[in-house]
Amino acid sequence: MAEKANIDEFLAGRKMAIAGVSRNPKKFGYMACKEIIQKGFAVYPINPAGGEILGLSAYPKLESLPEKQENLLVLLPKIQAYNVIKDAFRNGIKRIWLQQGSESAEALEFCSKNGVTVITGRCILMFIGSHKIPHRIHRWFSGVFGMLPK
Repeated sequence: MAEKANIDEFLAGRKMAIAGVSRNPKKFGYMACKEIIQKGFAVYPINPAGGEILGLSAYPKLESLPEKQENLLVLLPKIQAYNVIKDAFRNGIKRIWLQQGSESAEALEFCSKNGVTVITGRCILMFIGSHKIPHRIHRWFSGVFGMLPK
């Protein structure tokens, strides 16, 4: 499937688990989750401490989610992302978006060998219609230079 079709399919569900959601409002994991929620997506934050983040129940691991998910956004360093990807596969998650910095050769190979659709090298905030200036400019430049997925 072409990369654009994978992105469209991931976003069409309007629902995702997000691994790496921080409680710190200055961290990307918090800011990205907040913006995705503001764009109307149903979000299931994953944070090892559980509790509550952005007014939502946070789950310590994928196994503790209240319902099965098909989409997982990974906002973790690559060393942690690989283990989350393996957990996602065991939990039947079919589509994974690895935010820049989360991807590793090992993770990509695992996804390829196990038939998991993976989106990599792309910032999800560029594709959800972010109203933030940096993401709008980044998307515009990517379009001008032919770097948007086809």
